[in-house]
This record gives sequence, C-alpha cells and structure tokens, in this order.
Amino acid sequence: MTPPGGKGWGRIVSGLARDFEKRVNKAAAEGLDAAGREVVGVVKERFLSGQALNVRSGHLRRSIGHETDTGALTVKVGPLAAAKGGDGTPIAYAAIHEFGGTIKPKRGKWLTIPSELAMTPAGVPRYPSARDVPGLRFQPIDGSRALLVKDRKGRRARSEVWYYLVRSVTMPARPYLRPAASVSRNRFQRTIENHVSRALA
Repeated sequence: MTPPGGKGWGRIVSGLARDFEKRVNKAAAEGLDAAGREVVGVVKERFLSGQALNVRSGHLRRSIGHETDTGALTVKVGPLAAAKGGDGTPIAYAAIHEFGGTIKPKRGKWLTIPSELAMTPAGVPRYPSARDVPGLRFQPIDGSRALLVKDRKGRRARSEVWYYLVRSVTMPARPYLRPAASVSRNRFQRTIENHVSRALA
C-alpha cells in the first residue's frame, strides 16, 4: 500500500512526530523527578543517618533535595542552594565532608574548635561562637595552637578548656553524595525507563 503524498500527509507526519517527542520528553522529565526523589532518600537513609556522617544538628541532612530541569532533562541532587543552617547561613560544610580538604580561618588567625563543654549532648554548639561565651581567656600553647579556657573559682578551682584554637584543620573526605549516586545508578535508570514505557503504552 502506497501512503498518500502531498503537503497534507507531511503535516500529519510532522504533527505525530512532535506529539511523540512531547510525550517522551514529558515522561522522561517526570521519571527524572521521581528518580531524583529516590536518590535523595538513599542519601538521607543510607549515608546521612550515621553511616558516612553522624546526625548532630540535622541541618545537612535536611538540606539534601533535588532540582529537576524539565527543559534540559537534567536533575541535580545535593544540598539545595536555598537550604540554611540553624543560624540562617548556608550549609557551608557540605562540600568539605564530601571531598575533604584543609580549612583555614577566613578572618583572624585561629580556627575555633569546641570542646565537649561547649557542645550539647546531641553534639550541637551551646553558643553561636566563642565570643558569646562569658569569662573565657586566651591561653597559648605554641605558635600553632592555643586554648580558650574558663577559670573556675572556689574550693575546686581549675581551668576548663572550652575551645581549641588551631591555624588550620585537614578534614578527610567522608562522601555521602557520590556513593549514593553509585548505588542508585541502576534504580535511577529503571525509574526513568518505566515512566517512558508507560507513556508510550
């Protein structure tokens, strides 16, 4: 059977092709969005619940989300740009945990590391910064280390270490995004394929 010719037939074929492309792209975008949600769940449940990193404030864990670009058919999973910590600032330590690296002070000479006295039982700092703790004094150790201590008076007078001061800290990588992407790869692909298959059924 010879198909009809002419411009009318060409317009029909073009219309069908455009409709097919739209259906596939819409299904692929929906599949990407669903797959992104699944990867977020893997990150939170398998890598940010004490496996790669312990939960302290929970800010990093809550910041993980996904953003789907339906036009470009891409999905990003990780700390969202709009996510904030408890003090309203961005989750600045997300990358250093994932990749590791050396941290140096942006202002001043020292990095301030809280001791157990400066932390709650849940591992959250009791004060926004060392400057907010009353009664601390500076006690040098050597050129690269120092302490911030609080003197206790009375019959059991002693100095308590509240903060350790160092020039820099090297953090090991404790990845939580890349392993999640690796273990989710096959599941991610199946989710997208299932959405496209259902759209074309």
